[in-house]
Amino acid sequence: MSEKPKQIIGVVGLGMMGGGIASCLIGNGFVVRALSANPELYPEVQRRIEASLRELVQYRAFPASILDNWRQRYLEADSLQQFADCDFVIETIVEDLSAKQSLYLQLETILRPHVTIASNTSGLAITDLQEPMKDPSRLIGMHWADPSHITRFMEVIRGDQTSDAAYAATLALAQACGKDVSLVQRDIKGFIVNRLEYALYREALHLLESGVADVQTIDDACRNVFGLWAGIVGPFRAIDIFGFATCVNVMDTIFPTLSNASGAPAMLRKMVDDGAKGMAPGAAGGKGFYSYTPEQCARWREIFYQFARQMTQIQDSYFPRSTAQEKK
Repeated sequence: MSEKPKQIIGVVGLGMMGGGIASCLIGNGFVVRALSANPELYPEVQRRIEASLRELVQYRAFPASILDNWRQRYLEADSLQQFADCDFVIETIVEDLSAKQSLYLQLETILRPHVTIASNTSGLAITDLQEPMKDPSRLIGMHWADPSHITRFMEVIRGDQTSDAAYAATLALAQACGKDVSLVQRDIKGFIVNRLEYALYREALHLLESGVADVQTIDDACRNVFGLWAGIVGPFRAIDIFGFATCVNVMDTIFPTLSNASGAPAMLRKMVDDGAKGMAPGAAGGKGFYSYTPEQCARWREIFYQFARQMTQIQDSYFPRSTAQEKK
């Protein structure tokens, strides 16, 4: 009996997220066809995939065989035309509505009709992304989290016109990659996690601009409290733990004073205009709220990844992955 052919998953965009997604797919037995707008990134992506696969073996109990001939399952493309044989495509390019829509229109002329296109958008509504497509039913949201090869996180978001077939294909791929799928029941910008996360960013920036505390103090406070419980419980279980009466009283006191800014703070926009990139890929060193040498950037990323590995191991020990259907 011949072995079932491995699915070919296309990944368009090989920044930090795209490289991690490719690593996760390869580690879970898929063939990846990858395309970057910047071919100079390919050698670095290959190094990252190799390191990520070693992490999966060392920390996630993946078989060492995933390191054997993995490059034969990683196919770098010269153009979108080479995606014609893909069974599923994940888009993870710049967070720009028109750029993403333009890509989908191109992919529609290349891919077979039944092939699902998944967007790793962080904040754009899937329904908006579907708008110019000839067949919007094939587009769905598939929101990953960095480090994509380690974390259990995955949000799946249906747009207004997403088909049941696209949903089923996406759910199957996510679960084959060991993700603990969160189904977003109504399409909304930012979905679940980013809406919560950016609300925290907004208030942290408000506290900084208001002179309540400095950058280091705000970071330390969040790390020492949210880092203690947020990896194990979500906001609703936290309310259960801390008690309803207390939370209601604090909400009545604090909510009227929270920032309700409708856009990014002027301070942050000025930092961007002045060249701040933080530790984003391609940044020379790091200029942001803190300053980093290239070595410090690498060290912070390793600290972050190490914590992600440890937290995922803790989550696995307490909370076995459930299927999305079981959560309904």
